[in-house]
Amino acid sequence: MAISGALEAVSLAAQLKIVPTQKHRGVIFTLHHVCAERPDRFQPNAHLSITPQFLDRVLATVRRNGWKPVRLEQLPHLLSRGDNGDRYAVFTLDDGYRNNRSEALPVFRKHEVPFTVFVTSGFMRRSRSIWWMTLEEILRSSRSLTFGGAQMKTQSALEKYAAFDRVCHYLEGTEENQCVDDLDAHAHALGFDPMSIVEREVLSSQDVAAFSRDPLVSIGAHTVNHLNLAKLEPELAAREMSTSADEIGALTGQRPTLFAYPYGRRGAACQREFEIAAQCGFDIAVTTRPGMIGTSDGVNMLSLPRISLNGYFQKSRYIEALLTGLPFRFAGVLGQNVGNG
Repeated sequence: MAISGALEAVSLAAQLKIVPTQKHRGVIFTLHHVCAERPDRFQPNAHLSITPQFLDRVLATVRRNGWKPVRLEQLPHLLSRGDNGDRYAVFTLDDGYRNNRSEALPVFRKHEVPFTVFVTSGFMRRSRSIWWMTLEEILRSSRSLTFGGAQMKTQSALEKYAAFDRVCHYLEGTEENQCVDDLDAHAHALGFDPMSIVEREVLSSQDVAAFSRDPLVSIGAHTVNHLNLAKLEPELAAREMSTSADEIGALTGQRPTLFAYPYGRRGAACQREFEIAAQCGFDIAVTTRPGMIGTSDGVNMLSLPRISLNGYFQKSRYIEALLTGLPFRFAGVLGQNVGNG
């Protein structure tokens, strides 16, 4: 793959100490699931999962390369102090999965590294299904699928992957709520409740309240329904942002000032969304646009880039390559993180 080839090349250059000097002061990593590897042949969401063992290596690699792990909410102050040579690393996890607490927390505790969990409040209170996980289960259980006016064979693993990609592409170009409802209806027709996936995978309201009391944990907002905000009317986008923060604040006793844009890529988080985030009372907001935080005074704290810890690339040398900042100069290769944000 082009991405792994680029990472291998940068890793080799780093080992040979021929990497051009890149001046960066901060890096924000984004994760989703932290859990054991699965043996399934069909895992279209595998890029969203890393193992606890890999997370352990990541944290060790970050420290070994001279980066100081800090809280996301500390970044504005740390960056405002001027360039004293320190470099800061932040860890964030999106959506609010149970394994963030059961599997990731012990690893973060081992390394004494703080982290932020961005909670989708509709998942948390069981009012919204997780469409990409519902779709995975539908395709695993079916031999054909009719969706979005297309009929797709889904017998082989290759056909299932093709169908998954086709539905994702269709969803990007149409009304998201209707697609989620249609996928839920397909799930019920196959005999399973998509909310059972949410119950199995996502922290409950009580879990989030307890999780927030851990000294290493910060809780941020990630909207109510995990919609592409750029496709919504301004009032609805603001409601998605603000209501999620209000709901989390009611649970934890502190309204979040940290926010993550769903999907977070260009076309899902743009200048309008950055301005709405400020109006909703957020001090810091993160995208999934890949990149590092530089040394300039013009860093917009409401449009911060992040680097995805991708389940397809779980090698320590890839982390060292990413920390150089050089891969993000390969615009056509590493121009987008892969993930649902």
